Amino acid sequence: MCDTANTACSGIGLAVVQRLVAEADLERDSTLTIVLACRNAGKACDAQMQLHALVPLSRRGAIDIQTLLCDLSNVKQVCAAAAEFKRRFKRLDALVCNAGMIPIAGISLASGIVQFLRDPADFAKSTAHTIKQQIGATVSDGDGGTFGAAFVANFFGHYIFLREVQDIMADTARFLRSKRATTQYARVVWVTSDTVMPKVFDSADIQCLRGDEPYESSKRLIEIVHMQTFAELKKSGIISAVANPGISATDITQGRVPVFLIIAVLYILRLFGLPRVCITPYNAASSIVHLASAVKDPESLDPDLVCVSDVSVFGKQRVITYKLDKSDIRVCDGDVCTLGSVDAEEIMEYVNDKLKAVLGR
Repeated sequence: MCDTANTACSGIGLAVVQRLVAEADLERDSTLTIVLACRNAGKACDAQMQLHALVPLSRRGAIDIQTLLCDLSNVKQVCAAAAEFKRRFKRLDALVCNAGMIPIAGISLASGIVQFLRDPADFAKSTAHTIKQQIGATVSDGDGGTFGAAFVANFFGHYIFLREVQDIMADTARFLRSKRATTQYARVVWVTSDTVMPKVFDSADIQCLRGDEPYESSKRLIEIVHMQTFAELKKSGIISAVANPGISATDITQGRVPVFLIIAVLYILRLFGLPRVCITPYNAASSIVHLASAVKDPESLDPDLVCVSDVSVFGKQRVITYKLDKSDIRVCDGDVCTLGSVDAEEIMEYVNDKLKAVLGR
C-alpha cells in the first residue's frame, strides 16, 4: 500500500502522517509506504526523521516513509514531481490533497477581538475579521503567464498531480480487485475548510483574482470539482471524498499571530460549545485519516457528505458528517434549470482547459 500526503511537512499534513503511522492496521506480511510531498528539502528530511522515530521497532520493516519534493504553487514542479512519483512507485492507494495557503496582506487583531466578543460563532467561521487577504495575488506559471496564488496552491496543483497519477491509481484498483481485497478502490481525499460558504465563490472569477477571500474561494472550488468528478473517477476505480479538519492552531497566519494566542481563543470557543474546534492539528487530522485509511469500503461513502473532525467540550474526538451545500449550483433538466449562479460544467471546462495548457495536450 502506498499513500501520498501532499504538503505533509508541518501542521495538519504532518499530523495526518503521524496518525497514519500510529493507526496503521496492517495485515500479516503487508507493508505501508507513505510519501511526504514537501516543497522544502530540509523540512522534508526533518519530517522524515521525526516520523521514522515514531515507527515501533516491531514495524520498522513494514512501514516506510519516503519524501517527494513538490511545490504546489509551481505547476512545472508539480508535473516533475508526478513524473518522479511514477518512476519510483507503481501503486497508489490513497492521495491526500491537503494545503492551506492564505495570501496575507495584513492582520487586524483589534477587529478579530471585537468580532470574537460580539459573535464567537461567526468569528470561528470566517477569517475575514482577523486576516486581510491580498487581492490579485499571483504566481508564475513558468511560461510567462500567472495563476492566482491561492487557486494554484490550494487546488490546481493538487488537480494536476491527481490527473498525472490517475493511471497508477486505476491500476491499483484493478490489482485490488484481482486479489479480492477488502478495499477495492483507490481514493483521493480533498481537504476543504470550515470557513467555506457558497457566497465566497464567483464563477466569473474562478481564480478569485478580484475577490477578497481567495483562500475560501479555492476551498469552495475543491468542493465543486469533487462533486463534478466523482462519477468519472469512480469508473476508473477511484473514490473521491472530502474532509474538513475543523478549526485548529496551525501556522496558517505565517507567524503573524502567536500560536499560544490562537490556542487560548480556541479553548474558549470550545468551552462555549462551538462544534469542530479541534485545537491541535493531530485532532484535526482525524477526518482525513478516516477517509484515507479507516474506511475499509470507500464505495460506501456518500459523495454528498463531508467528513469533519470534531472534539466535544470534554475533549472526546469523533468524526461526523454534514451535507455539501449545493444551493449555488445550477442544475438543468432539459431546458429547465434551477436558479443557482454556478454552472459546474462550465467550471470543469475552465479547469480542464487550464490543465491542458499546463500539460501541453
